[in-house]
Amino acid sequence: MEWVLAQGPNAVPVSPQWFVDDWSARVRRMYARIKDAAKRNCAPEESSSPEEDAAPDQGC
Repeated sequence: MEWVLAQGPNAVPVSPQWFVDDWSARVRRMYARIKDAAKRNCAPEESSSPEEDAAPDQGC
């Protein structure tokens, strides 16, 4: 499963059905986590310097 998800947004399994169902559920959970982070204003932003990239996260 991790290998399929690592292939990026164009990877979509088509069989077996149990694998498709598991993949779909994982993608839905990832999407929900992203939406939740955005609501908390913790979505990743573009940084302008390496120092900003190295700053500790805000609990997200």
